[in-house]
Amino acid sequence: MVNSTSEDKTIETKTVWTKPQIITTLIALISLFFKLVGQLEFPNRFRAGNPPRGGIFATIPARTRRTIVDIEKDLFGAKARRRKGYYESILAKHDRDTFADRLHRFKWLLKVFPKGYGFAMSMESASIFDEAKMAFINSEYISTILLANAFLEHWLGGILSARGFRKEANSGLKSIIECLRNNNLLHDYLLEKIDRLRQIRNPFVHKKPLGHRKNLDQRVFLEQRLPFELLEKDAKEALSLMYQVAVTKFP
Repeated sequence: MVNSTSEDKTIETKTVWTKPQIITTLIALISLFFKLVGQLEFPNRFRAGNPPRGGIFATIPARTRRTIVDIEKDLFGAKARRRKGYYESILAKHDRDTFADRLHRFKWLLKVFPKGYGFAMSMESASIFDEAKMAFINSEYISTILLANAFLEHWLGGILSARGFRKEANSGLKSIIECLRNNNLLHDYLLEKIDRLRQIRNPFVHKKPLGHRKNLDQRVFLEQRLPFELLEKDAKEALSLMYQVAVTKFP
């Protein structure tokens, strides 16, 4: 009996990558990398037009950077769900938390400034007028007070200039008030309110000594009110006065 045995022969095969295959594979990998990066959220400083000074993104051309942050699709071409960034989330939360209060202040404004009532004024005066209202809605009460004073100076200065009092019109709100009073151009009731608002404004634009009676801390102590409440009251009075003066007919 003859035993026959067969030896297993292993044939080794070696894959040889051609140059075009290597290039094609590299392009595919780079494309995949940029698609993945496009799904990430970057701060605004990484966006096109305002690139960072260093790091990997400093070496990427502006056109490519724009593509990275603007991709809104996933790897399969479906529309990707965009997650809000850190700063967007902060602003969105602020909007939600303050919406009810802003709506309340907006409704108050509609009572003071009737809808559809217009005034003929310069572009500067009109801009100040509108911005004072927007500042109040956003609870920026100091800005509201300062802008209301600026509007009164613009508006009343224009009244005096039209009547030949150009020097007084350009000498500040205090001189404007005195000129209006000396020439009986405005009722004393309104002039007193304007001067009071001017004095409330002064500590915010001119440094006053410690303990000055118009400083906010002194007023808080004397009137026994919280600073925020006091400033809100001042801002409401400033806006009401601004409207009163705007609708007043001068002789």
